[in-house]
Amino acid sequence: MRKIYIIGFIVFYFQFSYAQDYTLIYHPQINNMIEQIDHSDYFDYLNERLINPLDINSVTKEDLLSLGILDDEQIENLLFYIYTNGPITNFGELRMVEGFDFNTMNVIKPYFIIKPLTHNKKISNYLKQNFIFRTNCSFPFRSAFKMKNDSLLYANKKYYGDPVSLSVKYNMNWNNKYSFGINIDKDPGEQLRTIPDYLSFYFSLDGTKILRRLVAGDFKANFSQGLILNNGFSISAMLDDSFRKLRSIPFRKHSSWNETDYLRGVAAYFELRQYSLATFFSYKDLDALVKDSVFTSINKSGLHRTHNEIQNKRSITESLYGFSLSRHFLNARIDLSVLYTKFSINGKRLLNSFEKYSFNGDKNLNVSLGWSFNHSVFFLRGEEAISKSGGIALINYIQIKPLSDLFLTIGQRYLSPEYHSFHGKSYGISNLNNEEGYYFKMNYQPSRVLYISGYIDFFRIPLMKSSSPFPSNGFNSCIDMEFNFNTKCKLNFRAKRSLKDIEEKEDCDNSVNYCLLSSYRDNFQLSLTSAFDERLISYTSINYMFQSGSADKKDYGFHLSQSIKYKWKNIDLLASLSVFYSDKNSLSFYSLNRQVSTGVLFSRLTGSGYKLGTSLKWNINQDNRLAFSYSYLKRRDLLNLYSGLNLLPSNFENMLSLSYSIRI
Repeated sequence: MRKIYIIGFIVFYFQFSYAQDYTLIYHPQINNMIEQIDHSDYFDYLNERLINPLDINSVTKEDLLSLGILDDEQIENLLFYIYTNGPITNFGELRMVEGFDFNTMNVIKPYFIIKPLTHNKKISNYLKQNFIFRTNCSFPFRSAFKMKNDSLLYANKKYYGDPVSLSVKYNMNWNNKYSFGINIDKDPGEQLRTIPDYLSFYFSLDGTKILRRLVAGDFKANFSQGLILNNGFSISAMLDDSFRKLRSIPFRKHSSWNETDYLRGVAAYFELRQYSLATFFSYKDLDALVKDSVFTSINKSGLHRTHNEIQNKRSITESLYGFSLSRHFLNARIDLSVLYTKFSINGKRLLNSFEKYSFNGDKNLNVSLGWSFNHSVFFLRGEEAISKSGGIALINYIQIKPLSDLFLTIGQRYLSPEYHSFHGKSYGISNLNNEEGYYFKMNYQPSRVLYISGYIDFFRIPLMKSSSPFPSNGFNSCIDMEFNFNTKCKLNFRAKRSLKDIEEKEDCDNSVNYCLLSSYRDNFQLSLTSAFDERLISYTSINYMFQSGSADKKDYGFHLSQSIKYKWKNIDLLASLSVFYSDKNSLSFYSLNRQVSTGVLFSRLTGSGYKLGTSLKWNINQDNRLAFSYSYLKRRDLLNLYSGLNLLPSNFENMLSLSYSIRI
């Protein structure tokens, strides 16, 4: 055991970047995303803006929209203020902009800088470079890292690599016009070889008059409302008043360590008067399970640790050709989008009776018509798509603004079971087929003290899927109330209820059989953020959850979280405690205290136990930072943590890290 602790203290990571700590900085999208699966790309974009903040006096409307913080009216007011009054000289001047209050000003400040008015054209004023090297390890080690012999019996019951993760990232930006980046990553359990397990790169050109953006290498793309193409976070987070945009560039560089959700090739975006054209070509290897010369599934984890994962690595190729032609009007937009997909071999899904709706073959074609209309009182947006099999997908919603501080949103979706799209994303609870539903949302700020938002989403899955022989119906609902008593105290209350038809083994008609039961889950959360002064900030969260169902599925639990951040001269101290309890270990808890730039402090906690965290950050000077952090997780209800290959021989886990940050 002593040797394990020594290894834990030796293995650390150095992170060379200039990244602001997101802890206790409120961002309106974080609350909406807290239980979403993966929004690392969006958080990476925010972190990139922190590393390379934009000059607020030369910012564009697209830059402001991409942050998802300001609505259209606030953006127009800011740009109009700069146009009529000249450059902003200090951030306090933002209070003069109509629609900006103290909280709004504090939220956007980390993403922007105010450059001095100077004619000194040094290279350092235009060239920005960032280099990140990171390595991390947890201990005790998982069971899959234990030594096993090389017989076929153990071939797929071990990780072939070591438990250390290694990541390298470099990016360069010249005058906000030319940018280049490269990402290298090795996950725990993967082997370290001459050629990295994951290698990503890009080159981007911005700002020409007609060719607005050119990206070569790895990039992300989004056409219209995302029914046929949407890399990145789900559109569910976009059903907000901050995304009422009619013109945007659909391509952006892939600069994160996400190993699957991106395209590889060349993309270009052109604008000429009222027309715009986005076109691209992508050629990429995929991990897939191949049997009898057909692939039955695609692995999107990006992990290559076991024998099977290595064997399925880059087993097929995918070619994509796409374009989107748009016509822009004063308050409207129409998009015609086409996407052609070609695989190197045929695909065939082997499921139950839902198999006849699954994709078969090596080619797919998607065509869609998207549209948007923006008025001062209401906003309309929608997209209708069809795939090669004849399946259709519809997504439409209307947002009404009857009052200056009230937004009402109504959304509708229909996804036929035979609709196929490998790169599309929409809001919903299932994959992009076989679902229909209606979405209602309200955002209201009756005063500067109170902000209210709420939604209810009714869904219906009419046909059986591979995981269940039953259709399913239900709804997800939430109400969120935020009280800003003053600039130093904020109280948030959230209540959620989710109801879904689930399959359970139950005594039906005096015989043991599988039947469909309605199960709901309630979640109540109360959080308080207090800034006693500029040096001391406290965050407290209380969470209670209840889940209905049959006797063995019914569960309840709670989660208490407390974080305190203290600043002493150039040193930031953070201490956190999280206590959680689940009666039957089937509940998961999330904390709103998120550190976007470095991951989640308490990401996902199940069962019963507690987690301690502490960190120390020393801001040596403007460009250098040294940090130390340690966390300890213990589950009191189990003798072992996790399961399968990730089984830990104890009920506790340690994480230790050191980091050094520098901005070049």
